Amino acid sequence: MTCLSGAKLGFVRDVALVIFASFILYVIVDLGFGLIFPAQPYESHMERLTAPAYTNEPYFSEEFLRESFTQPGAWLTPDGTRIVLPNEYQGHFFHIDKLPPTQLTYRRTINAYECTGSKVVLLLGGSTIYASEVPDEYTVASYLSNQLEGRSSDRYFVLNAGVSSSNTTQEVERLQVELSRGLRPAVVVSFSGANDIIQGIYFGNPEGVMFSGANRSQFLELVKKLVPHNIYQRLRLKAERDNRRILPPHLSDVRKTNELVQRTKEVFLNNVLEMQRLSLAYGFRFVICLQPYVLSTKYRSPTADVTEAVKEAEHSLPRGLEAFQLGHHALQEAIKELSEKGVVARDLSNQFADKSSDIFLDLVHVNSVGNKMLGEGIADVILTLLGAAKI
Repeated sequence: MTCLSGAKLGFVRDVALVIFASFILYVIVDLGFGLIFPAQPYESHMERLTAPAYTNEPYFSEEFLRESFTQPGAWLTPDGTRIVLPNEYQGHFFHIDKLPPTQLTYRRTINAYECTGSKVVLLLGGSTIYASEVPDEYTVASYLSNQLEGRSSDRYFVLNAGVSSSNTTQEVERLQVELSRGLRPAVVVSFSGANDIIQGIYFGNPEGVMFSGANRSQFLELVKKLVPHNIYQRLRLKAERDNRRILPPHLSDVRKTNELVQRTKEVFLNNVLEMQRLSLAYGFRFVICLQPYVLSTKYRSPTADVTEAVKEAEHSLPRGLEAFQLGHHALQEAIKELSEKGVVARDLSNQFADKSSDIFLDLVHVNSVGNKMLGEGIADVILTLLGAAKI
């Protein structure tokens, strides 16, 4: 019995030594691979290096692109919610600040005024508002701040609460958290639509969210932090660049697709009406703006960015443009219905109709010129709503 137990212990020891030696060998090979073939974080989007919309942008460089694809370092989900917050981050082009009174994190807005003594405008939305495609001073929020400063006698402080992948379901939760932590905005703007369409119609789950703490494996997140993964990272980026997403089966079923379109519209309506209810309960003005996408209007001047954005969309989201067309039309109907219910609802689908340069980087994301046009459009709505324009 003793000899048998000793043999077993020796076998276990030998296996453990082999596993340990293999791990050390893996670490050495992986670190060496990383030194010889360093992966660029933007490798899955190499088209950004030559994108027409970046050609004349003053900030554009590989240094910017690297930071764009690595900030903010982590995304966090507060317990008991499905909202997502960017990690605090202080870079060269990007800054994420934790601000009072909520102690939540926000993408930095280049504001003319401090928060104290100013009317706070809380700007909700997804990645178009977060705007990882541009530095801080070129976001929709920063342009909105500039517009409000130049066109109004009042003082405004714009809080950028946009988060990549966030839809209106998460916006409702974010607004509830903001209010529960003491924020008392004068105006809340939801700039939305695209993520509701992608989540509700393309991914087939109108009630769900694309990204939250519940969607992440904590074990895998820990492994990524502790174990070198240069080879894996290179293979993953190559796969993202080369492979098309598999077409969701429900998009081939007309009846199922139409059901998802209607349910997505219903969820959007209910979420917006809940934000409107909160505005009445807490005494702020609420605005919902339907965001444009690359084919939401007819352009007076044809430019290369539209063609490139459509090509990129067809690669990354097979038949995604069809889903967007159906969903966008449904949400346009929702905006009309919301207006009839007394909600300040605006359709910004035609905001880019007069563009004369390349602005689109993909289906919905734009460069600084596009963000300036969006900031102007939202400012028009706010100043008209408040009757605060300079005379």
